[in-house]
Amino acid sequence: MNLIDLLIIFGFFGITFFIGYQSNRKSKSDSDYFLGGRNLPWWALSLSLVATETSTLTFLGIPALSYSGDFSFLSLGIGLVIGRIISAIFILPQYMNGNYLSIYQWVGVKFGTSSQITLSSLFSIIRILSDGVRLYAASLPLSFMIANLFPSDWSFQEISIVSLSLISFATILYSAYGGFRAVVWTDLLQFIVYCLGGIIVIILLSQEFGSISEILSMNPDKWKIFHFSFTTSKGDLDPYYFLFSIPGGILLALGSHGTDQMLVQRLLACKNLKESRITLIFSGFVVMIQFIIFLIIGVYLVHALPSTETANRVFSEYIVNILSSPWKGIILAGVFASTMSTLSSTLNSLTLTTQIDMKLKFKSIYSPVWITIIWGVLLLASSLVPFILDEKTQNSIVELGLSFASYVFGPMVALFFLEILPLPERKRFHPPFFPIVLSLSILLTFSGKIIFSMPFTWLVAFGILNFYSLYLLGLVINSLFLTSKKG
Repeated sequence: MNLIDLLIIFGFFGITFFIGYQSNRKSKSDSDYFLGGRNLPWWALSLSLVATETSTLTFLGIPALSYSGDFSFLSLGIGLVIGRIISAIFILPQYMNGNYLSIYQWVGVKFGTSSQITLSSLFSIIRILSDGVRLYAASLPLSFMIANLFPSDWSFQEISIVSLSLISFATILYSAYGGFRAVVWTDLLQFIVYCLGGIIVIILLSQEFGSISEILSMNPDKWKIFHFSFTTSKGDLDPYYFLFSIPGGILLALGSHGTDQMLVQRLLACKNLKESRITLIFSGFVVMIQFIIFLIIGVYLVHALPSTETANRVFSEYIVNILSSPWKGIILAGVFASTMSTLSSTLNSLTLTTQIDMKLKFKSIYSPVWITIIWGVLLLASSLVPFILDEKTQNSIVELGLSFASYVFGPMVALFFLEILPLPERKRFHPPFFPIVLSLSILLTFSGKIIFSMPFTWLVAFGILNFYSLYLLGLVINSLFLTSKKG
């Protein structure tokens, strides 16, 4: 790495901080700080949504999937697009007409304050865990870069902790100061940077190893999208069996884009329901294009780096050890962009749920800033967990992040559909009933994953099944209690 690369990276950070500074001057209320005053253009919100959900897991993790496997992750992507369409039709109208800052406010109105607090708390936990994986992934190329620039006796783990701290500090700085507007406009910048980076890598690799059609002829098995075998060659359940992956993607999208405050926040910030639907559906097709770009990179990397310590690090190693200037600086800026877009969104959403749903505020006019800083520190701490796990498992960091989220998405989707398909029987229960069912169903989902080694594509469906099973059990117990009481 030379001076040009460093100037590109520092230039990217400088523009990001400038946008954060400018955005802060327009934040005068909770609606401004958390939703941008609901006057941002739909296309900016849609690309911000894409940048938020993409993260480093896409930039670094998806190439690892095609490097060690094939294109079957696209079958999950097809389900994600279908799920967004379903969410746009059935779920969005439920809370777009209520002028809510948080979707959990809607939950509070429909199911009681205890359910609102429970869901917002679960959201906070799952965001900290899943985005810790994303922060960890971003630290890999920065750690390689630091190790190359400043050789020392430090271990890779120690260098990674330094990398994690640097990225966290930079993201906390502009997120806390600029609010939602800063998040959206920096997301847009970051989307452009990391997509440009991905395209540049494909062009450079094609110049060295041939066109995509030539790579296709050399690696015919890599381009398989649908798996029609129930198990893998090792005898394990295949998460990309088409009857798992497509429905799994649909349910995952219903959870992430229907009940996850971080992503739905962009939809709540739209001017009306029509723009919210366009924002959500358009983002799905953009994400599919991104998946294709990064899966193609992974296939090329089979030729660029035929052997590596772990597939999760293959793209990081290529960026730091093989790319030349100024491309290295642009791609590294893309890595940091994909990370910071997700982390800034996470911090803003966590701050919103803390103030609006949990109703926790500091006695200061700067309370959102301090809450953001606290969550940033907790997020940094959580990023150390996947660093340890990755040394003990061959699972992709993408699948690890999706698994963390899926434990909660199933029960949350089930709760939302109780209102979409209203059952009069639910009014029999006191408000504390639903938080108990939510918590138990999440626990059962996690236990099922551990005991039966479930593929991550099953987890949302299993969570929905657990929720409704407990709900029906509650109805039976309630009916027996009422019958005995009458008797």
